[in-house]
Amino acid sequence: MKKRNPKLYLFLSLIVWGICLSGCSKENEKEDDLLGSTEYSYARSVWKMNQLYMEVTLLFENDGCSLEIYDKSYPKRELYHFTYISEFPYILLIPAEGNGLEPILGEVKKREYGRDELSFTSDQWTWVKMYRE
Repeated sequence: MKKRNPKLYLFLSLIVWGICLSGCSKENEKEDDLLGSTEYSYARSVWKMNQLYMEVTLLFENDGCSLEIYDKSYPKRELYHFTYISEFPYILLIPAEGNGLEPILGEVKKREYGRDELSFTSDQWTWVKMYRE
């Protein structure tokens, strides 16, 4: 029976480990990191919040967005138009027309599993949480 050379096994194992670890280079981390990405597209997206007596829908287009508030207890729809400035994770909605609204600041939380969450806050409290459809 032939005696196996231990140096040959060591050399082959080093080659295998080198091939396995070459796929873990830091060059590809920027492309693969989807959750930590700074690019986030709002264009052609719909965000909704549905409660017992109220439904809020935020529809983003390429150049602006529209906010529809539907009061279920008193069937009434209100529609507001905004332009937006976004720098992930924040978004600023600026009223496009003189409708008496102030600019609204929102924050997006990306989720690995489930729908992304958009929260609009004022001072110390959150007044609405919406989810991406």
